[in-house]
Amino acid sequence: MFAGLFDLALLLLLDAVVVSLTLRLTELDMEAFGVLPVLPLAAFLLLLNGGYVVLLTGVGGQTFGQMILRIRVVDLDGGSVTISTALVRAVALGLAILPLGAGIAWMCVASKQDSMQDRIAGTWVKRV
Repeated sequence: MFAGLFDLALLLLLDAVVVSLTLRLTELDMEAFGVLPVLPLAAFLLLLNGGYVVLLTGVGGQTFGQMILRIRVVDLDGGSVTISTALVRAVALGLAILPLGAGIAWMCVASKQDSMQDRIAGTWVKRV
């Protein structure tokens, strides 16, 4: 959970920088945030945040939060995950978060060994 919270804080900071730079480039101040087109900005931030999770997990098996905790996502055989597996895992994580975190809460209560996204993607998290 700490790794996820660390990554969330990092991504929120990155999102704030992107919004701030967007406002600066358009010569608007923070009060004008509401004039930015919501759908394109949200789509860009979703791609940015999703890309962070998918690429770091698919290339190295770890996000920065997981690096701090010295854990790595691997496939069921203990090997490296592919980009497509990382994408499936990220989508499953997004679905777990959507209903007010119910999927994450289930993960904490039901099983300490694997999460819903790991079951769906055929992965598990190991210590490194």
